[in-house]
Amino acid sequence: MKSICDPDTSDEESNTITMHKKVSKPKPRRTKPTSPKPMRMSAKQAMENMHKIKSESNRMLREKQVSLPYHRPKALSLKDILSRRKTAVTSDGKALPIKMNNDQLK
Repeated sequence: MKSICDPDTSDEESNTITMHKKVSKPKPRRTKPTSPKPMRMSAKQAMENMHKIKSESNRMLREKQVSLPYHRPKALSLKDILSRRKTAVTSDGKALPIKMNNDQLK
């Protein structure tokens, strides 16, 4: 095919190229390592193993050293605390009671 497309090459060159291709070493097949199949465990054994793993991870979490800073809220004066509290006011300017009846809700 190459000799048809390229008129400058001779037949001898194309033969040597094809010979090099044939001489290349075949790639060895990869074989899977034969390892013994793991034994299947019963459902009871699997549950026990899962329980052991879970209890061990919970133990590790309990014993983990965590340092959290203690939260200290900002010290406010009584005046500041009372000024935060807003009373409910009607459009008339009257303060609404905490408990309202159905007429006042409408």
